[in-house]
Amino acid sequence: MLKKYAEIHGVTGSFIEQVDGLITHLIERHREIIQQKSLLVPIMGSGLSRRTAKILAGRGVGNIRQLADLTRVELRRIPGIGSESVREVRATLADFGLKLQETPT
Repeated sequence: MLKKYAEIHGVTGSFIEQVDGLITHLIERHREIIQQKSLLVPIMGSGLSRRTAKILAGRGVGNIRQLADLTRVELRRIPGIGSESVREVRATLADFGLKLQETPT
């Protein structure tokens, strides 16, 4: 990013490389923070249907991180959660770049 500016204006040196590296690092860190914050999104505001969100919240699943910690089997054991709800949960987790666990955590 900054290297392009430096090339256009004829600026050279290690300072430009250091600043460019710092900017790249800050952008990556920002993405990590956004991902971490998305894990704390409450179930009731996550995009799940009200019905599914209420069932999960009633079982102590309060945010996306807690939902992503479940397996499909654990999810199906919750009364009121059927195959349609599992599909809904999988789609919602995918929106956050997550998926259900393969094995219990």
